[in-house]
Amino acid sequence: MRERKIDPGRLYGYTVCLVAAFVSLFALVRLTHGILDIRELEYTPTYHDSGPSLVSLGAYKLDVLGRGGLGGAGGGEDAASATVAAVSTTSGFARMYEAERLYRLALAHQASRTRIVVSLVLLMGALFLFGSHAVWLGRLSVSEEAGGR
Repeated sequence: MRERKIDPGRLYGYTVCLVAAFVSLFALVRLTHGILDIRELEYTPTYHDSGPSLVSLGAYKLDVLGRGGLGGAGGGEDAASATVAAVSTTSGFARMYEAERLYRLALAHQASRTRIVVSLVLLMGALFLFGSHAVWLGRLSVSEEAGGR
């Protein structure tokens, strides 16, 4: 039985194609998440994971007062009374709530756009690498067949 030699060029080409296929799948998943997130920003982790609760104005008030203010420092009663004194009316809390909500929407929108752009760049790079190496492997096979005759 004839021993078969491993061609380093062919091994390299197939490895690049395999890695590019995995990167393409990864980029497609991230791209899908980014597109879905940008359609419903209020349900993204970026929107929910920072700052006081935005479920309702009442929850926002309780969270701000319970945390000792907007800074999240947990300064105790002094910080809570300073927050209450600064925003003693419901309309004051409503303005703060709306400002926080708009800020978080902007953060979530930026995070989703960044995810989409990075995923598209990754996908295009992976597809280029896959395509160029697949063509190169095809030419390598044709040249070996022509040389083997």
